[in-house]
Amino acid sequence: MRALKDLDGVVDLKVGEDIVRSPRSYDTGLMIVFRDRAALDAYQKNDRHVPIAQLGVAVSEHIVAVDFET
Repeated sequence: MRALKDLDGVVDLKVGEDIVRSPRSYDTGLMIVFRDRAALDAYQKNDRHVPIAQLGVAVSEHIVAVDFET
């Protein structure tokens, strides 16, 4: 996962496990900052990202994604 940090357009990538462990918490969190919207769009189709995303879907009970601009 951290290898994706080297992709063009990725400014920052952080991944970590939940430390609260409440019933409403998720097990893992991922935050990626992109240079711009075009970098996000390119990342979604990137040959290194796609198999990792597919693995995440296969092993996860539920995934939530939030994309926003600042």
